[in-house]
Amino acid sequence: MGIYRQLVVERIHFALKAASEARALENRGVKGAIREVLIADLFRPLLPSDMGIASGVLISAFDEGESAQQDIIIFHKRIIPPLLFEQGPAIVPVESALACIEIKSKLTSAELRKAHDSAVSVRNLSRHCGFRDDSGKWVDTRSAGLQSLLLALDTDLSSAGQNEWERYMNLLGDEYPALNMLCVPGRGCWYLNEQGVVFDKDVGKHFKQDHSPLQRTSDFIAPSAEHVEVLEFLGGVIDTSQRVGPSRGTPPLSGYFRSSDYVLRKIRIASGSSASSYIGVSDSWESKILVSRTVPCFFVSRVEDALKCSQERAVEIQQELEKLGIESELI
Repeated sequence: MGIYRQLVVERIHFALKAASEARALENRGVKGAIREVLIADLFRPLLPSDMGIASGVLISAFDEGESAQQDIIIFHKRIIPPLLFEQGPAIVPVESALACIEIKSKLTSAELRKAHDSAVSVRNLSRHCGFRDDSGKWVDTRSAGLQSLLLALDTDLSSAGQNEWERYMNLLGDEYPALNMLCVPGRGCWYLNEQGVVFDKDVGKHFKQDHSPLQRTSDFIAPSAEHVEVLEFLGGVIDTSQRVGPSRGTPPLSGYFRSSDYVLRKIRIASGSSASSYIGVSDSWESKILVSRTVPCFFVSRVEDALKCSQERAVEIQQELEKLGIESELI
């Protein structure tokens, strides 16, 4: 075993033992004791200097959205600075967040459902793009998603029979997993391995880029005395965070200072033959008025091809579309 791996394994043993002892404090009403132990002894020492870690809430400049409170948020310090408080949860702009981790002292079906719902609240947040085109205008390009993971010290499942991923799939029914990885030390680590899946936030659905059926497949890392399942979990967290950071670019801090009137919106057609398509506004729109069907805009089938416009401009477009008998909705 290499020296680096050996030292991390020893740290895992120490952190899990300390977290297990902290369960007694939580049983006596000291909330967050396990989380604080894991942050201090397991996660923070492994983070690069440009990453921070906190417990708190993710916020979005779009519609002033916010997530459920997250046990652990790993964020990039140089994107948009979070607001950190000595007491109370941190406020972290979603553009800066790289990964969210739910911590459970004992995993049950009810706790798993709560963790999934919390991850959904993260997934539903909109992020501002951090890239501009050659003319200096913001471009609506796709950046790497924000992964949500779960680490539980124990589980109410027996070692025989159903495993954690099978329980999660049964719990979801037809829903797609919002938790990308589940780890229970001594039981194993399960992670979603399906490739080419895209989440269309505007319609709230996942789909495969090649239009094949969703499979929700996973890989499994069996436990060992050296806690390779926890090593895999930690490696996944850090590797993902390092990969996601550069894809965020430099989104504008000013987006959080503007009133909701300046929130950028997209317009989806809600009636007629073009229903479920989006409006793509041409460059000439700014100097023209929508007065007939020969309008300076066009229908596009994919949301990533639709251009964002201000709330005020979007309402103007909607009003003109209404005159033409075309129903639409703001996204």
